[in-house]
Amino acid sequence: MGAKSAIPVEVSITTVKADLKTIVDGGHAINVHESKDKIDKYIACGDIGGMVMGGKDLAIGLGELNKSGYSGVAWLHDNGDKTTTVYVFLLHSSK
Repeated sequence: MGAKSAIPVEVSITTVKADLKTIVDGGHAINVHESKDKIDKYIACGDIGGMVMGGKDLAIGLGELNKSGYSGVAWLHDNGDKTTTVYVFLLHSSK
């Protein structure tokens, strides 16, 4: 829908059972899998760390893995109930 020149973005939204502080302090990373069927193939990854904004939000970069052409951003939001929602936004580079 919309302009044919629009750049498509792959999006994933997941809620994890841990508050943001626990995730940031735990030496964690976000690994993005190619698909549910190809769970063993990673296409992007990023270590979790950086400045938490307003005590509830953290944005991290996701770098390309395995020549997938995908990179992007993950946004982690502390929900205040000992869960964190993780939003992943990926772009595929044109080659």
